[in-house]
Amino acid sequence: MKDLEHAKIQHCAIPKDMPKWLINRAQKVYNTQLDEPAARALALVVGTDLRGADNELCKLADYVGDAQKITEADVATMTSYLPEVTIWQAVKDIAEGRGKQALQRIHQLLMDKKSNDPFGIFGMIVRQFRLLLLTKEYLSRPPQETPLADILGVKSAQEYINQSKAFKMDDLERIYKALQDYDFKMKVGILDPEIALDMMIIGLSK
Repeated sequence: MKDLEHAKIQHCAIPKDMPKWLINRAQKVYNTQLDEPAARALALVVGTDLRGADNELCKLADYVGDAQKITEADVATMTSYLPEVTIWQAVKDIAEGRGKQALQRIHQLLMDKKSNDPFGIFGMIVRQFRLLLLTKEYLSRPPQETPLADILGVKSAQEYINQSKAFKMDDLERIYKALQDYDFKMKVGILDPEIALDMMIIGLSK
């Protein structure tokens, strides 16, 4: 039965709301609840690859077993949980005033010093806000021929559209200017990179 469900995926159009598709798929095919943070994290990992998404759901459903609920922590454990996903979640925390949680996510990345360094993490945060600013600008203009995803250089722009709604244009411009200031102070040695990350997150979360 599940093999038939898998076969149908090949003919499906790419969903406009990938997290919602994942939640419905987990419930319908695997009788498992996928909570919203987990769905958003998994959507960032798999992009628009429906077969890859289904394979990940299968692994996650087997992993949680009788618990029948997949959380973001489960996604982090069982998938190739990219640093970009953690950055995405940290930015969401910042937007919603959860500075403590954002700090915890960033510190978790910093623990893996071989793969992540403060400058690299800072660069990913800057990129995230730059893409959100571009998204906000795109949505404020009349409809354009060039798809937003092409402008951003990503497979799907839906998650950027969703996250940009948490910010006003003025807020994004202010944040981006503040990030440039932190970048300068880090590069000239005025601020230690890790301290700068903490100060930045606390400041942006207010």
